[in-house]
Amino acid sequence: MSATLLPGFSEANIIYLSKTTSHSQEVLVLVATIGNSLGGLTNYVIGILAARGVKLKYFEKENLQKPLEKIRKYGALSLLFAWLPVIGDPLCLAAGYLRVNALLSTLFITVGKLARYALLVFVFQ
Repeated sequence: MSATLLPGFSEANIIYLSKTTSHSQEVLVLVATIGNSLGGLTNYVIGILAARGVKLKYFEKENLQKPLEKIRKYGALSLLFAWLPVIGDPLCLAAGYLRVNALLSTLFITVGKLARYALLVFVFQ
């Protein structure tokens, strides 16, 4: 559910689990990071596939040209913000569509999501 436009599901789950289970917080952060990163990478791959065969009208919208230019300018570094609700999934999709470096994209998606979950567990300890 966390790889949708609706924020809160994975965040609420990790906070709840960090307070109620015997699992270490490190394991919880690791599992949440891996799962959510795989969701972001799924969007990245969908973007790659779309660039190969289908022109997405979504990216032709006038109001999306500035964000696309930012992704072109900052490349994979922009994916540090892939954890953000509402814009995170489209960021990953756009990065794949623009064929941003896959290894760096994976790294920055994962780092951003790891930071989010680690901060949540730390703050709500």
